[in-house]
Amino acid sequence: MIKKLVLTTFLGLVLWNTSLLAQDKRTTVFGVEMRTNALEIGAEYLSPMKDMKELFGEFSYGIAARYRFGITEHKSLLFSLGYEQFKGGKVQGYTPNTSYTTSLGLIPVKFGLHFKVIKTLYIAGETGVSISTGVPNYDKYGGANINDYKFSTVMFNFSPSIGFQLPLANKNHIDLSARYEGIADQGFKSLAGFRAAYALNISR
Repeated sequence: MIKKLVLTTFLGLVLWNTSLLAQDKRTTVFGVEMRTNALEIGAEYLSPMKDMKELFGEFSYGIAARYRFGITEHKSLLFSLGYEQFKGGKVQGYTPNTSYTTSLGLIPVKFGLHFKVIKTLYIAGETGVSISTGVPNYDKYGGANINDYKFSTVMFNFSPSIGFQLPLANKNHIDLSARYEGIADQGFKSLAGFRAAYALNISR
């Protein structure tokens, strides 16, 4: 239900904004193009959903760096690199009276598009891969659900998001955003992400 709502809202905003973005030019003021690049460094609060929640609990955390390359005044290309850490409860080992704490690290590498809806509000869509750092002691896990903790090394991901840019001095800003992230690997896993980042303006 949440996934459908997020995707429907995201697609609705894209369609609503299509005519405006189609006319988006390299606008100039006194001959200077109104395009900016930004390097964003942020921290993330992650809330696993459904299968991920059963494996690793209700919350996790991450860090991410994202580069935004301005194409026009309202459209930008995105490239992001991050790290997500998930830590869950204990699972029974094969050896009697042994247990292990479950954990998983993911390195998402994503490309995408960023669209300004109004001056401070934007929507974005990213896709790429999540690289697994592995589940420690997986080969020692016992129990019927052992295969639930088997992750591929490289998994497809996608993440629509909505966010706000709060301006600071020198054209820098604080970027606050929320996203849905889907990960495809022997089924489908998903999470909600909330990010707070400092964006350093890089004029050109």
